[in-house]
Amino acid sequence: MWKSKLFIDESGKASLKSSETFILTGVILEQRYKTVVEGYFNFIKRKYGINSNKPFHSYDIYEHPTKRLLDADLRKLSQEVADFISNIPVEIKIIGINKKRLCKALGLRSFDSLKTLSPQKAALLKESPYIITFSYLLEWFSMHLVPTRDIIGEIVAESRRAADKNLGY
Repeated sequence: MWKSKLFIDESGKASLKSSETFILTGVILEQRYKTVVEGYFNFIKRKYGINSNKPFHSYDIYEHPTKRLLDADLRKLSQEVADFISNIPVEIKIIGINKKRLCKALGLRSFDSLKTLSPQKAALLKESPYIITFSYLLEWFSMHLVPTRDIIGEIVAESRRAADKNLGY
């Protein structure tokens, strides 16, 4: 019996209170390749002086004012990771939502229009970008599992940066 994992990570804020695009990414990896992938990222962390006891966050590596790598190292790291990903059997799905367009489709003139709705409806709509993108990822993952009944699926959702300390690594 095979085991596949869907790893999920987000970029941006899901809430309709912010106008930036929200992105949810899913990566399907078969369990048998997990050791290879973990080994590679541990190697990369050592090579580039990235703390091996903490999660691999692109923000820290590419954007953080004091933690980011030098530009030359960023280019090398990006190329190495791209080459590695192109050579391992993973499936990747990236889903983005333009929240301004979503508000318009929902009949909201602006993000402040949520204040005019009932608390229950406002709460549901406020997080609708996450609900919508997550639903698409779940459907995609379930279609990956359907062709054979010999696959067990597992989902690993990345937590927010502040909650990473609660994850068991």
